[in-house]
Amino acid sequence: MIDYLYELLSQKTYTSVYFSPNNTKSFAFGRILSIDGTNVEIYLVSPNGDFDGILVKPIDDIFRVENDGQYSDKMTRLMMDYVHEPEKYVLECI
Repeated sequence: MIDYLYELLSQKTYTSVYFSPNNTKSFAFGRILSIDGTNVEIYLVSPNGDFDGILVKPIDDIFRVENDGQYSDKMTRLMMDYVHEPEKYVLECI
């Protein structure tokens, strides 16, 4: 999983990230900003295509990553109207 996350990070790919196998209707959509080996930092995009904050979660909490579905296609088209170039962030765990 971590190798795939690093690939998404380097390609700046927007993706859906699922954290619970018991609730696959709930996920975060965004772009991987950084990885520190333990945690992943995600630039979130709302269902309207707007910036929705930064999420930091343990990599071990990630259940599934999907970036080639209908939702990703729809969001990519929606985001064409917005500039989505997140600031440079550095993930530091305390």
